[in-house]
Amino acid sequence: MIFFISDFHFNHKRMLETRPRFSSLEEMNEYMISSFNSKVTSKDCTYFLGDFAWTDPEPFLNRLNGRFIFIKGNHDKRVPDNKKIIYSSNGYYDTCFGEQKFTVCHFAMHSWNCSHWDSFLFYGHHHSKTDFGGKTLNCTVDALDFSPISWDEAIEYMKNRPHNWDFIKQN
Repeated sequence: MIFFISDFHFNHKRMLETRPRFSSLEEMNEYMISSFNSKVTSKDCTYFLGDFAWTDPEPFLNRLNGRFIFIKGNHDKRVPDNKKIIYSSNGYYDTCFGEQKFTVCHFAMHSWNCSHWDSFLFYGHHHSKTDFGGKTLNCTVDALDFSPISWDEAIEYMKNRPHNWDFIKQN
């Protein structure tokens, strides 16, 4: 199965200001690891959309299930050199699953590859339920209640979304 998530910010003390449910970094870190691993198995692949850890990412990455496609965020000093990462990008990544085209990026975009044909955009960075309309999905842990979203859940979500602003109606 494929999953999407972003903006863990492991060991980032300032995140406790915007995540008042946690009283310590340890509590926040452990909750995020537990939530992630309760949904993702060792056979799954997760698109991680940036801002993974404030400190060394390796100890956290090694505790998470599955493999990763890692999109670097503005707080990621480097992409971890880890066998769990099967692909990485410093910007964005265009791909498809079945016939559905999609783009993953740390930042939301106004237009992306094939957006005019209703391709999907999965993004992070915005630590709220920010919604930019169209076939877009904010994948921050804050917007997803600290649990990754699966491809099947994303498809269901996108079914009820309006067309992208630049959609070209096909006859």
